[in-house]
Amino acid sequence: MKQRLAFIDRAKGIGILMVVFSHLSSMTGFGNRLWSWYNPFMLTLFFMISGGMRRKRERRKAFPAFVRSRAHALLLPYFVFGILALGIQTVLNYWRGGVPEAAAKLQIGLVRIFTLRGLGPDWFLPVLFFAELLLDLCLRYGRKSIAEVREYCRSGGDSGTAGSLPFTTAVLFAVSVVAVFCLGGNRLAVLGPFRFVIVKTLAAAGFLVLGYVCMPIMQTIPGLLPAAAISLIGTLFIAGRYNLDFNQLDFGSRPLLLYADTLLGTCFVLCVSRIPDLIRERFGGEQQEKQGRQRGQQERQRENPRGLLQEFGRESLTIMCTHLEWQIVPIIHFGWAAVAGMSPQEGKRFYAEMLIKLGLVMAVELGLIPALRRLMPWLYRKPAS
Repeated sequence: MKQRLAFIDRAKGIGILMVVFSHLSSMTGFGNRLWSWYNPFMLTLFFMISGGMRRKRERRKAFPAFVRSRAHALLLPYFVFGILALGIQTVLNYWRGGVPEAAAKLQIGLVRIFTLRGLGPDWFLPVLFFAELLLDLCLRYGRKSIAEVREYCRSGGDSGTAGSLPFTTAVLFAVSVVAVFCLGGNRLAVLGPFRFVIVKTLAAAGFLVLGYVCMPIMQTIPGLLPAAAISLIGTLFIAGRYNLDFNQLDFGSRPLLLYADTLLGTCFVLCVSRIPDLIRERFGGEQQEKQGRQRGQQERQRENPRGLLQEFGRESLTIMCTHLEWQIVPIIHFGWAAVAGMSPQEGKRFYAEMLIKLGLVMAVELGLIPALRRLMPWLYRKPAS
């Protein structure tokens, strides 16, 4: 259990590094081949992992309790971090342009927060929340037979059994595919200000279903290196030929390739994240592993402290909400450009500089997260069931 959670945290850590790196590199005027490779699956990776981890809650709490717990984990941070970030941005806007600019951008920011568009990548949290609810409803009520549904309808709902059509999870995936095909970009404006979150939720739900179905297979891949190689080649081939961008709801002319690329990309990241565990198993030996299981939890944590990737993975939602909206990325980006004596749009030593900036951003995040936990413990404490 612990080992599996460790490699999942490492996978999420890789994912959040991709997100931060993409925001850093997008501030330059130069193309980024690395970004164009992982951009199609860097966000859908998180949806896949969330769907796969849904199996951990197969014998789950009641639906209202599930909604409360996910709202505490996803919606509460979204609004708290969004409002705090908007306050920081309002102060900066006032400093730059006075009251008119600050008031105008404050109004825009409030609209974005309360229509669940977010100020930046924090849109991910409400989308994940609603997509998880859709998947939970399908899994909770999707095993009823047609006879039970008919009986439920004939009784006028008095039978006490909430029924739905069979295979509702497959139906949810089909609806998601339709959303990807038909509802991307600026289509369906009739949905009004909530079109953004509705379309992305429908699209994200399909990736949760994929994760729920495929994660057990991905976790037990016997040939680690062949699977990683096939996944790497597959994603390079797809990203090189088609424009696929979940963030912009731009799925190009081959939307189904987005699902294929997500499967391959997630498989690649999971394979890479398993390497430390496999090395430990290979060189640690079965006896040491057996002894490790017999030790107490605290002793195991002292001997096997979490690595940086695991730490980033555990705190990925906080990093998602803070690295851009709290000006961490732009301040470090432009600050580094000033120190290096170059304009922000220049691309000299592109990847070396991007990696240095990435390290600086994540170092700031590592210092910020403990401070947030001390100042707002209620935000990180799990609610009672």
